[in-house]
Amino acid sequence: MIWLARLTCGTVLLLVTGCGIVGLGGEGMEETLGKKQAGERVDQHIEDAVAVLPESVRLERRGNLDSASCDDADDNGPNGRVTVSKKYRLRDLPAEENEEHAAALYEHWTGNGYTVLQDSRPDERYIWVEHEEGSFRMALRESSDVLSLTASSPCVWPDGTPHPD
Repeated sequence: MIWLARLTCGTVLLLVTGCGIVGLGGEGMEETLGKKQAGERVDQHIEDAVAVLPESVRLERRGNLDSASCDDADDNGPNGRVTVSKKYRLRDLPAEENEEHAAALYEHWTGNGYTVLQDSRPDERYIWVEHEEGSFRMALRESSDVLSLTASSPCVWPDGTPHPD
């Protein structure tokens, strides 16, 4: 009888442990920032970057979409998450100073916890970086002598809490 009680207790313990693992869903099912908080962090990355540029810079918002589905994410995580991004043209900066502005942003990023993923200078003005804390990404690109700045979040759950399908 004692042996049976131990077996029953062991079985219950294993069932509870098994349910805990299944309930969490494994990789990618942890809580994240919510969409709103990710947007606030995107804004902060933009503000911090723009602060190293001349005061004359004017941000012109590009696109109306703030978030997009991460259902085909390259992190192999679960569906249902989104990424938050914002893109701006940097206006009122003389085109002949674009390389100086790119260099200033590069110095800002490399001195503040960003890893350079791609730097295509001098062939083209394109720098792509990822912040070491939180995996937020930013890019600077020149097109037709106008610089644009983009910031995006990693994949997050819209309300911060996993909701498996």
